[in-house]
Amino acid sequence: MNLDRFKDLMCGPIVVVFTPFDEKGTSIDEEELRKNVRYMIDNGIQNYSGVLIAGGSVGDSFVLSLKERKRLFEIVVEEANGEVPVVCGTNHTSTNIAIELSKFAEEIGADGIMNAPPFYYKTISDKAVYEHYKAISDQINIGIMLYNNPAMLDNDLSVDLLLKLSKLKNVLAIKESTPYRIKYKQVVETLGDKIVVINGAGEDTEPDSYRMGTKGFITAYGNFVPGLCVGIHKEALNNNYQKVEQIIKRFNPLKDIIYRYVNDVGPEQVGRIYKEIAISLGFKLGGTRLPIIPVPQYYKEKIKEAVEKNGFLEYVNNTR
Repeated sequence: MNLDRFKDLMCGPIVVVFTPFDEKGTSIDEEELRKNVRYMIDNGIQNYSGVLIAGGSVGDSFVLSLKERKRLFEIVVEEANGEVPVVCGTNHTSTNIAIELSKFAEEIGADGIMNAPPFYYKTISDKAVYEHYKAISDQINIGIMLYNNPAMLDNDLSVDLLLKLSKLKNVLAIKESTPYRIKYKQVVETLGDKIVVINGAGEDTEPDSYRMGTKGFITAYGNFVPGLCVGIHKEALNNNYQKVEQIIKRFNPLKDIIYRYVNDVGPEQVGRIYKEIAISLGFKLGGTRLPIIPVPQYYKEKIKEAVEKNGFLEYVNNTR
């Protein structure tokens, strides 16, 4: 892919694709995965209005074998069929394995990869971070989306380091998840004309990110209400921020449930609570794999109330 085109395509809802399992969590449900990718494409997650991330954290990448991660990449790329860009998540504690996954993503026709620095040690030196990304960049010719995730690393990558990384030939985007608004604004102002800055906090901080000049946000909601997420993007591009806020307001009851659940159970469970919302709407996503645990009945009931009250059930019934 032309690298300039990669930058142009990195906009809209950047959907971290759920990985469906069978009911015991033993294997990937490939048929449901294909159906869910098609559902998102049919409802607006397409070139220039969205991106699919295959193998992100909310997509259970950390409980998949390498063989399963590669198969996941293959299925999403095949089903996307050029209608929507696919970026493959290649995080790993080992740079060599991150390179292996990244090279595989290129071989099967993915548009790019998303990668965070190695995360076994929570703090990692700037030199090691740079050499990690340089090693990946030297081995592939597709776009690289950096992933700054201080919650994972306990290390908020500095603007100076990000600026240095942006000079690597195919570092073209960043999922910026800093919790600090001032730092996020500095990243947009310093790097925004060099690489694409993606709002890693998702809907929680929109439309502020679009007001700063960004054009894309990470989302898990896009798995089950893709049209609403595309609506956020299109209204924000037209500076209709009041309409953006109206759309986002519908998510507030779900955001409250997610926040409380993660505080109660742990941050590693966030992907499951998003999946549970989709399951309540009729999506078949299967069971869990340890260390992910089933969602208690109390939260299932709260989810059911929220999706019915805010029209999500009606939305999905009308779009599937």
